[in-house]
Amino acid sequence: MLDPNIQTYGPSGKFAVADSFERKEWAKIGIRRLMRATRLTQRTVYSILSGKGVRRQTMAMFRTRIDSLRA
Repeated sequence: MLDPNIQTYGPSGKFAVADSFERKEWAKIGIRRLMRATRLTQRTVYSILSGKGVRRQTMAMFRTRIDSLRA
């Protein structure tokens, strides 16, 4: 069984990339709603949803705030 919270790190080791399943689920929520819930900029949200690397701390904050949005 795969753990959905596994971090994939980029070549530099400092960036985290969300897997494609998570990105598809988050995209269904909508960009504006994600921006409001996570308090991140549009550029950061688009980077996460497009599969680009973001800092580990940013990805962790994004995930926790999305989880609180779903609950």
